[in-house]
Parts: sequence; C-alpha cells; structure tokens
Amino acid sequence: MASEVEKVRKKAEIIEKVANKFPGYNKVFENVSEKLNVSYGKDKDNILDIYYPKDKKERKDIVILYIHGGGWISFDKDFYKRTLLYLASNGYIVFNINYHLAPEYKINTMEKDILEAIKYAIKKSKKKKIFIMGDSAGAHLASLVTNKLVIDCYKDNLKDYIVGNGLFYGVYDLKNIEKTKFHDIDTYIKSITKSDRERELYSPITYLSNKIPKVFISSGEIDKLYLESKKYYKLLEKHNIKVEKLFFKKALISGRHSFLNYYNSKACKKSLEKLLEFLNSI
Repeated sequence: MASEVEKVRKKAEIIEKVANKFPGYNKVFENVSEKLNVSYGKDKDNILDIYYPKDKKERKDIVILYIHGGGWISFDKDFYKRTLLYLASNGYIVFNINYHLAPEYKINTMEKDILEAIKYAIKKSKKKKIFIMGDSAGAHLASLVTNKLVIDCYKDNLKDYIVGNGLFYGVYDLKNIEKTKFHDIDTYIKSITKSDRERELYSPITYLSNKIPKVFISSGEIDKLYLESKKYYKLLEKHNIKVEKLFFKKALISGRHSFLNYYNSKACKKSLEKLLEFLNSI
C-alpha cells in the first residue's frame, strides 16, 4: 500500500509542475493581500493561507473556505493559490487550508481539521457567512462536513454559519466508486476506508437532508468522475435543495478532471464566472 501511495504522490508532483506552467499561473492581483502558512490547529499540518482584498470596503460578507483535492493523499493548498487569488480579487476573503492526509490519517481526522478551520475563519474574519468549497477529494470533504453539520452530527455548533457549497468534480458515494475506473481509484479509496461500513459512513449521500444550504456543482463529461456529480445533483434536487449545475460537454477538453488547477483554461474561467454569479445570489 505504501509503495502505491508513493507512486501516486510522484504523479501528483508531475501534474502540479505541468499545471504551474499553464498560461496565467503567474498572474498578479494588485488589489489582494495574503498571509501565508498561518496556524489554525495543533500541529504542522494545520496551516492555511488567507487571501483578501486590500480595501476593506471591497470585502464581501461571505467568506470562502477552500479544501484542496488530491485523492485524500496528495497535493496541498499551494496548488490552488492562483485560482483562489482570483476569487479574493473579486471581494472575497479566502481561507485556503491544508489538512492531514491519508493513509497516515483517516477521514475523521480530516473532518476535525475542517471544523477547526471553520472556527478559525469565523474568528479571524469576524464574518458570519462561510461558503465551503472544494474540488475532487476536497469536494467530498466539503459536502461531507456540511451535510453532517446541518443535521447535528458534530458537537460543534457551526451549522448556522454555513451558507453554501461550491463543489467541483467530486466524489459523493464511496460504495461503488471503483466502477468509475478513475485513475488510481483503488489506491485512493483503500487509503481512507477499510470496510463497506466505513464507505457508507464517509459518503456525503448518507447524510442528505432538506437542511443542506445552496450548492453550486460543476464537472465535465470528459471526466470519469462526472457521473458522481450528475448523481449528486439529482439527489440534491430530490431533497429540494437549491442547486445550480455547470456541466461541460465531453467535447470540451479543458473540462477534464482538475480544471480548476489550469487557470485561464476555458472550463476554469467559465466555472469561476458562474461561481461568482452564484455567490452573489446567496
């Protein structure tokens, strides 16, 4: 297992190097300030970056908490900086978090990290509206924590602060995830679960209710995980959740998995444009 995880992590390093050469990666946002590697918890993995408009008058009431993807075992907050700086340039205070990764840590530890990060964001920003975003494994964690918060699965009384989710090409049902044939999916899923019962407990669809706040969900048909987003969208509708989708046709190559990491790609730009419209509607 350890050797398989290491192989996936090395692939992730290559992907990051490629994405970092993509046009627009070094774009500078003159109206944004940043605080890097701020501690929000008890150890070295509990760090985050804060991006925020320099002009206090431009800062909106909603705060964004971002949870990075990487199959629960790789990547970190730095890979998402350019995209999140763009959101900050549009008036949002953004908390971009790191969290404990698998297989060294399990999902319940990641959940605790996110709850601590939410509390830190509320205290630091002095805002009362938190919008939780994530992509891939981060979308899984964002929806899992949100869905459990609103039905009081945690001791933390934070549900009234959560105003919505922004979910990109995520995983929402762990029970049959291998059927997607997504690359390295066996390694990813075995790093976080040991039984069918754990898969059920860690699946966001297990905690669906009509209390879930507004959701923006996006994916591309070219992505092997697309059906996860499509299924989750339909389930949210069935529970009368206000949900807005942006699904890219298969012909759009830039709609592949991880499109948020390719700043200035058509899929990334379009999804961020629609996300900002969605945020303005909250």
